[in-house]
Amino acid sequence: MENVQSSACIDATGDKKAGKTTDSVAKQYIGNLGKTDRGIVSVNADAVVDNITYPLQLKIFKPRSRLQPGDVCKRRAPISGGNFTST
Repeated sequence: MENVQSSACIDATGDKKAGKTTDSVAKQYIGNLGKTDRGIVSVNADAVVDNITYPLQLKIFKPRSRLQPGDVCKRRAPISGGNFTST
C-alpha cells in the first residue's frame, strides 16, 4: 500500500423519519430535503481511496429538544470539525 493517495470526506446528512420513538429524531433542518422536517442528522467521516469510499466514523447529531440530563448540546459545525478521532 505504498504511495496510495487517499482523501478524507466529512459530510453532514439528514433523513426524514416518522414517529417519535427513535432517539435524536426531531424537527430540524434536513439538508437532503432543503427544509425543516422531522428527521435525524448525522455527521460522517469517510476515506476515499481510488474512487472507493470507506466509512470511518459516524456521529449522530442530537438536537437540543432530545437531550437527556447530562447530555451536552453540540452544533453540527463543531461535531464535524472536532469530534472525530484518527485510529
